[in-house]
Order: sequence, then structure tokens, then C-alpha cells
Amino acid sequence: MEESNVISKKWEIRKLSTVISITKGKKPRNLEANNTRYLIPYINIEAFEKGVFTQYTDGIDARTCDVTDILMVWDGARCGLVGKGVSGAIGSTLAKLDFQDFIPSFVFYFLQSHYDTINKNPRGIGIPHVDPNIFWNIQIPLPPLAEQERIVAKIEALFSQLEAGGAALRRAQAGLKRYKASLLKAACEGRLVPQDPSDEPAEVVLRRLGKSPLQDASLPSLPRGWCWVTMSEVADINLREPFIRNLPDDLLVTFVPMAAVNAEMGIIVKPEQRPLKEVRKGFTSFLEGDVIFAKITPCMENGKAAIVPKLHNGVGFGSTEFHVLRPRENVISQWLFYFVRRESFRVDAKASFTGTAGQLRVPAKFLASYPFPLPPLAEQERIVAELEQRLTVVAQVEAAIQAALTRSARLRQAILKRAFRGEL
Repeated sequence: MEESNVISKKWEIRKLSTVISITKGKKPRNLEANNTRYLIPYINIEAFEKGVFTQYTDGIDARTCDVTDILMVWDGARCGLVGKGVSGAIGSTLAKLDFQDFIPSFVFYFLQSHYDTINKNPRGIGIPHVDPNIFWNIQIPLPPLAEQERIVAKIEALFSQLEAGGAALRRAQAGLKRYKASLLKAACEGRLVPQDPSDEPAEVVLRRLGKSPLQDASLPSLPRGWCWVTMSEVADINLREPFIRNLPDDLLVTFVPMAAVNAEMGIIVKPEQRPLKEVRKGFTSFLEGDVIFAKITPCMENGKAAIVPKLHNGVGFGSTEFHVLRPRENVISQWLFYFVRRESFRVDAKASFTGTAGQLRVPAKFLASYPFPLPPLAEQERIVAELEQRLTVVAQVEAAIQAALTRSARLRQAILKRAFRGEL
């Protein structure tokens, strides 16, 4: 809690318990998923946070608010979050704040400045709730109404400047995302690096392995030395390793749960180690250099894929929701990985989903039959080297943008703290 001696001595200081009362929300008797019969929006947590109304009531047994009221999340993980600008029936996890002697925006911003205090010190086990002992003992300054107006105007002017900067940063993030997509597209079309006539053509290597190129007139043309194949011609899909059966049960191996794959970076983070006996059955096995690709929604759409790095004792297991692609001698792991990382590939994969809602998966046959542009091996190496050089720079810029956004969020809190100490 703020000590009163850090607040302007010109202001009277009150505890929230003396100036605010709450009206707790309540689930109405009648609710419907559309507004054909009932016209009053029900403000559940989704409506409160996103402005998306999915339920409506006739108002019987409801407690209502209007757009000028301040609401607070009283129950749940977001307890302490305040909002305004919505009208309707107050959801059962929310509370309306009633007060006098304050303008609503002053209370709104003041409580925003105390969100961490309220949210990180909840009451209850399981479902957290606002702790009344903390909330009601928070001290709030009581400036004259005219000064409250000036403070709110200053806060909003500074926040407007921050938001303009934040919007520019988010536009830059979106631009980098488009740039990464364009890099992968150019790479897969043979436009990222020049071709070298001395490279052994991919078709020559393919035929030496007893395979033939894919003949499909509907596919776009490729650079000289490239050829179309199906993915099953360049990778074994979900191959089982017989030698694993002969390994001892107490052998420690790497284990990769779905959560350990960073979708944004395309890498495995914080893998675990488990005895082989715990994962031998009921999990997916893979080896170093394999490409793992999430097959279930929403992990697949989110881009969960990675090249398997060095493994403990050379063996890895993971979620059964991974497809495992093992590159053959005519393709390198990185080229296969970058191909399946493309958003357009994931769009096509989503269109192939089978199963029921919530359990939709990409079937292995989709991967096996998907057309794959195969460059010469030497060109694959050059493409990957160029991609990684550029993507490294992109990652550095993205990190700088994220750091700036984080600083902006901290600056918002700093502005609020100064405002309510009378220092703006």
C-alpha cells in the first residue's frame, strides 16, 4: 500500500472503505445466447475484457450498470482489473464501484495503478478473489474535483502519446511478420539466392535413390536444378526405431512435451529427462535432426515445429501430438523445417484436418502427399545460410521492439504513480 506521506500534502487521504461501496454482480434468472428475445447484454468476463457479448437477459434478478460506471473483476485470475464504458447486466464475477466526491476516470486510473497489489495478493485457494482486507485499506487521495479533472486530462494526454508510440511499434512487428513470410516464400520459390550451374540437380540425386520427380502440370515452375517431389520422397514420416526396444528401462532420455516447443521461435525450450521405462509406451519417439511438427489444433496453427537438437543418450520422446519427419539423404533438416514453418503450409494443413471439434488433427497422409520443392543439396545449404542470417537480424529487431513495448507498459504505471502523488 502507498504511504500517505508520498502523496501531495494538499490532498485529503481516505481509505477506500470510506469512499467506495460495491454492487456485486449476479447471474440473472434468464439468459440466452442471442438478442432476439432478451435485449440486455450480460457482461461476463469476455464481454468485460473484449467487448464481445455472447449472452443476453431480460433483466429479471439482474444487477445493471451503464457506460459511466466503473467495474472491477472481483473473482478469478484477473481479479483487480478495472474497466468502464459498458452497460448491461453485471456478471457474477464482477462488481460495480459506487462512490461520491470523485469523477469516474480518476477512480478508474487510481485503481489501475494498484492492479498489481490487488491481483497478486488475492484471497482464496483455487479461484482467487479480491482480498477485502487489502482492497478496503488502500489509501486514495481526494483532490478537489477541478484538480481531479486536470490530473485525468494529463494522464490521458500522456497515455495518448504512449499509445501512438506503441501503435507504431506494433505496426513494425506486423511488418516484420510479413517480411519473414516473404523470406520463406522467396526461399521456396528459388528467389532468395542465385542458382549455381555446377550444383548437382536434385532430380539426378533423386533418380540415384530410385525415386522420380512429381509430375503435376498445376504446380508452378521451379528454377533450373530443382524438381517437385512429395514429402514422402524426402522424409520418413513417423518412422519407428526398432533399436529402442533393446535399450534398458533405466536409460535417461530426452522428453519434449508440447509446451516445450516455442511456436514463435521454432525451437525446443526446457526439455525434460525421463527414464525410458516412463516414455517407452504411449509417446512419440524421435532422433537428433528430425523435424517435429504439431498435428493437433491449435498447436499446429500456432506454428509449433522444431528441429530436434542434441538428445540425452541420443534418443528423444515427446507428445503423441507430434508428427516426426526424418530427412533422407536428399534434403537437409533445416530446409524441411523452414518449409513446414510457412504460414501457407499451415493453412493447407488446417484444410486437411480430420476428427471432431477440439480434437482436430493433420493426418499423416497429408504430409506424405504434399508437393515439396526440392533444390540441389548445395543450394539448400546456401538458402538456409541466407535465411538464418536474415532471420537473426529480424529476431534482434523483434527483441528490441518487444523491449520498447515492455518499457512503455512500465512507463504507464510510472505515470499513474506520479499522478496520484501530485507530481504531474
